[in-house]
Amino acid sequence: MFKVKATDGKVLRDILSAAYVIVDEATFQLTPDGLRLRSLDPSRVAMIDLVLPKQAFDEYECTEPTKLCVSLEQLLKLLKRVGKNEAVELALREEKLAVMITGKYVRSFTIPTLQPAEEEPPAINPQFTAKAVVVSDGLRQAIEDAELTGGLATFRANGEKLTLRTTGELSSAEIEFGKGSDMLISLETAQPAEATFSLELLTGMIRAASTVAATATLELATNMPLKAVFQQANGAGLTFFLAPRIEPV
Repeated sequence: MFKVKATDGKVLRDILSAAYVIVDEATFQLTPDGLRLRSLDPSRVAMIDLVLPKQAFDEYECTEPTKLCVSLEQLLKLLKRVGKNEAVELALREEKLAVMITGKYVRSFTIPTLQPAEEEPPAINPQFTAKAVVVSDGLRQAIEDAELTGGLATFRANGEKLTLRTTGELSSAEIEFGKGSDMLISLETAQPAEATFSLELLTGMIRAASTVAATATLELATNMPLKAVFQQANGAGLTFFLAPRIEPV
């Protein structure tokens, strides 16, 4: 049996919207301690690790470990109907996921479950050399500023600042988060780091996840994947990994 309730359904909607940037057919691992989603995007360039512990819900019941695979597109169409201060309940019933939204009135829906994915994403454990904690909304604004030029995005981190530079066919942009900035909470560098990423994927990830948590933790190493963590106080969180773009020598 699996049944959960979130009094503020918007929080659940926001975190699943961020996951949808990476994956549509999402296979959740359900356990008595909470649920988890680890999945690669279709191009195998990005990976998401979403954790929703039982304490992230107002009610949580899962009697035995199981897998639940659903279309996030279908689920989010329903969750977008959630208004302010409306509750959401999810329950697994045979081969369907029941969704109930409670506010001024009660709406009940069902969507089909899908065949769970068999493949587990690989473990990713780079040796990062730089770590920056930034204000999520400031990071989102910086990414959207950089998006004006298109192309690729390069993060650079040293002992004094975190820099985002983008280059397009005709234009470029550079945004700095220096020590002492209101947007840069902390910066640690064992050694300077620089890596380049797809701006399109980066923008989608950051824009969606910036509503999940007030701060974002970015970890970097030269020509290694980017790790971006958005963590809530209740233990719920999203971790994105994005593979670098390495130009041939």
